[in-house]
Amino acid sequence: MLLPTKRFQPDGSVLLARKYLNGTGISHHLTPSHGNGIMQINSIYSRLTSAERSLRDEVMARMISQHKPVDVDSLTGSDSLKIETVSSLINKKVLVIGQNGSIDFSYPVSALPSSHRVTLNDGKWFYAMCAVDALGCAFTFRQDTKISSKCHYCKEPIDVQIVEGEIASLDPPETHVLHVDLSKFDDWSATC
Repeated sequence: MLLPTKRFQPDGSVLLARKYLNGTGISHHLTPSHGNGIMQINSIYSRLTSAERSLRDEVMARMISQHKPVDVDSLTGSDSLKIETVSSLINKKVLVIGQNGSIDFSYPVSALPSSHRVTLNDGKWFYAMCAVDALGCAFTFRQDTKISSKCHYCKEPIDVQIVEGEIASLDPPETHVLHVDLSKFDDWSATC
């Protein structure tokens, strides 16, 4: 089980130290990626302009508060700037437009129900697009999270609590997460 340890960087990227959960507790596993067991994951946030960050934050906030897709026309800003920024975020694979023209997904938030419900420490809840996105929400929103999910294969419930960037509780304890170095993919969703 990959256990994230957060170290936020000024550009919004996150340094992750790889730790694995074993039957007796947590053990550190050093990886050759940088020789020190730490790998840099460039976050979506670090790849965005200021205007793109603002629009993404607005979309995620609306999805979380309204629990439904966001109409592009309802976003703040001039029409030309909205169209340009939304188009850029689509091209960067940050936003996904649904069949009705509304924004259905703003990584990692899903406006549509999924098997991965995330509750933030501030009490707000939403659905994540996939299990890995649910784990990453602690970093995206920089707060503790509770994840209620279920196994993709057997459909059994899985509950995870992340406190201060590390998995504090996991039920069932033998749960495993497959980790893929997403920096090798332009479209992260294709690997979920």
